[in-house]
Amino acid sequence: MTSADESASGSGGDDTPDAGIDDDADINFDDLEDLEDELPPPPKPYVFDEGHGPLAGGIIDAALSGAPDGPDGWGLVEQVLKDRGDVTDEALSRELSAIGGRSLSTGNLTNPDTTFVADRMWPRPAEATEDVVKLWRAALDHATDPASIARLEELLIVCRDGNVPARARNAALSYLASAKSLDDDLATCAYLTRAWSIARRFKFIDVEAAVLDDIEERVTHRKIRAHMGRVMPLVAVLCQTPSDQTRLPAQHELAERVLADVVAVETMHHIVAAASDLRRKIIVAGPDQDAAHKTTRRDELAALRRIADVKGREPMVRQSHLETAAKYATNYNMQSELREIRRELEAVSALVKLAKISTSAHIPSWIPELEVHRYTVGYDWAQGLLHFLLSPAPCGDIVTIKANTRSRGFGLRHLFNTVLLGADMLPRKTLVTDEEKYHHDDCQHVSIASEHWGHVSARGLQRLAERHGVPGEAELHSFFLDVFNCDPSGARILAKALRHFWSGDHLEAVYLAAPATEAAARRLLRELDEGVYQVQVGKNAGKYPALGTLLDELLALGLDESWHFFLTWLLLGPDGRNIRNDVAHGFTVEAHPALATLVLRGAAVLITASGTVSDEGKHIHLVEQGRGDGLVDRTAVALSRSLLFWHTGVELFRARRREAKSASLGTGSDA
Repeated sequence: MTSADESASGSGGDDTPDAGIDDDADINFDDLEDLEDELPPPPKPYVFDEGHGPLAGGIIDAALSGAPDGPDGWGLVEQVLKDRGDVTDEALSRELSAIGGRSLSTGNLTNPDTTFVADRMWPRPAEATEDVVKLWRAALDHATDPASIARLEELLIVCRDGNVPARARNAALSYLASAKSLDDDLATCAYLTRAWSIARRFKFIDVEAAVLDDIEERVTHRKIRAHMGRVMPLVAVLCQTPSDQTRLPAQHELAERVLADVVAVETMHHIVAAASDLRRKIIVAGPDQDAAHKTTRRDELAALRRIADVKGREPMVRQSHLETAAKYATNYNMQSELREIRRELEAVSALVKLAKISTSAHIPSWIPELEVHRYTVGYDWAQGLLHFLLSPAPCGDIVTIKANTRSRGFGLRHLFNTVLLGADMLPRKTLVTDEEKYHHDDCQHVSIASEHWGHVSARGLQRLAERHGVPGEAELHSFFLDVFNCDPSGARILAKALRHFWSGDHLEAVYLAAPATEAAARRLLRELDEGVYQVQVGKNAGKYPALGTLLDELLALGLDESWHFFLTWLLLGPDGRNIRNDVAHGFTVEAHPALATLVLRGAAVLITASGTVSDEGKHIHLVEQGRGDGLVDRTAVALSRSLLFWHTGVELFRARRREAKSASLGTGSDA
């Protein structure tokens, strides 16, 4: 019935005209009836036959003799049917496959209880027909393998058939018996924990004791200690409270001893973490409780550090493990260990080498040359420099970039959390959420576009100097004041930075322009009467907020979104180039022309927009933290925004007048 329904629903896809017809269109129902006649008939229900009992018992025994679980048993049943070749009843074959295909669902280490479930490929056992239940009973009468008996008893228990407690005891003992011949692996854990779960549910204390004896024997075997990841569910069972309370002290003592050994020698992080959690689970409440918890924490931290020091570890892998250890030590206030881990982390970070993966695409030479040409087409250096200073954000339109990155959805790289490294090769941030990963993609696009623009514009500025000569600092300073009416101190720093660039001192240009950008942002906000200064409160000294906050304030007041994203990417981290912080902390030791050009452009856009603030007492509005939402403040914000719009309009009007004047003089400049 299911296959018929699926076929009918699937036939209304690309091959049918229904998707494009109007509601009033004529439908030929005769054609639909013909289509239904072509569908395969639903599978015939199973009808029990007395002769099926011995046949089913033998097939299930042959398939499940190795104690498989889940779809593996389904495949083994079909293989036995194929090898025999004498089972022609399709309904019987289907029901036998269903017996083998159902599986056990194991719990977690905190709650290792196991349940018997029906795979979604098969009907629910509780909804089985009477004929199917009769088949299970008959197969059980002829089955001899413990795994087969346990499986069939489970099916009949779900149906509440016969004496359920008796069936449960037989199922638990059969699971235990089938595990006796198995090696220690996850299938063994599933069978033993299922026997333990049934015994506890039905209060079979003797069966539970037998299962616990088997588990204790397995986990104390020296060979098992080398592969504890395979049998951790069994150790988790020992960490529970047994029905027979007399077993509790010895059982938990054994569990603690085994788990301590695991933490001391294991080199897999997740196993160490699981073992440590189980150790803390069995700590007895009392005066020594806190000391015991601290011991497990220190043992776990020692294991994390040991994992990082495994011989042959790649520096980046070791760095990742040390970072995990540092976070653990921070969370649990282990200061002395944290200092040692930090020293190790800094030492190994110097050894980290990243492989660069690059690709290339052909760009016709005339395209970058056209952009470079704009720097030299004017009759003097001022025309080319004006083109540089009036160019749009190097990254392009950020709204379009964001739409493109999100329209593609997640790729393979997004399945893993990305760790961002700083200039010192130390981890700065781990991208976990979807939005963080999308934002990182945006930054990747901005990086490619901006660096391309930087290379082209750097060449343009160099061509400008080659053709017209390098203008003097005084000339540049006067040019900025005449054209933009900007702050003299900012204009002087920008002039010095440009002179360094043309002299080939790109690092010096970056060191001058990057801090000047932050100063210009503060100055611009002060000019707009925006209260950003945080006054002294108590022991907290008065200060300006960080650059990111300044840029966000400017964005709220009308700064173009593309410029805001570009400046944030260029100057801040961890997703961006982090130039401002690297310069401030001495990490930037070299700078290529393209990077220097980007920093100069970022500084220029704010320096040329900010005027002179001559009276700080008049223009700075000091707002105490936690206040500033009164009527006067809201009025000041509204007035500031109006002034910004007026300022932007005046600058646009001035720029257009300069363009018209240049055109009338026949300069030919596109600026």
